[in-house]
Amino acid sequence: MSKNLKKLLVAVMVVIMALSFAACGGGSGEEIPAVSTDSGAISVTPLDIPDYITEAEEGAEAILMAKEGDGGGAGAYVYIDGSKTEGEDITWEMRCPSWKSGEEYTLDMMQADLGDESEYTKTTIGGQEYLAHEANSTSMYYYTVANNHPVLVQVIGTDEMDEEAVIKAIGSIKYNY
Repeated sequence: MSKNLKKLLVAVMVVIMALSFAACGGGSGEEIPAVSTDSGAISVTPLDIPDYITEAEEGAEAILMAKEGDGGGAGAYVYIDGSKTEGEDITWEMRCPSWKSGEEYTLDMMQADLGDESEYTKTTIGGQEYLAHEANSTSMYYYTVANNHPVLVQVIGTDEMDEEAVIKAIGSIKYNY
């Protein structure tokens, strides 16, 4: 199977599973409060799956979703990494040099910043358009722009991770920039 066909198949499966999960409901039926970054720019519904944690990174526009003890380079995890709501953001200025805080920034501009178009597949998950990139055989990156702010959703350890958890995690992200 070609690399592009594999990426397209993964993207289609993610969308189908996200829609299926949304249609069926899920979990225990209890309302789980969202976890938000300090500024409230990004929020996500914690996974209603035993042994999974959802934590906002203090002082950053980042949220970690992982099995207890995973994350930060260990095990399998979903890491949502957004740009700061105000001022400089060195990480994003290096990754996406045409992004300037407070100025227009689009997914097409991000695509140009990231480079080789053939390595990215446009896909929509939970109503948000992403540029999906298979970083290696066990990691997927989903780049997006929310109200002129770049965001990266890293799915690390895809071979170890519960696929239901990944679909639920990405589909529940809300960008409130």
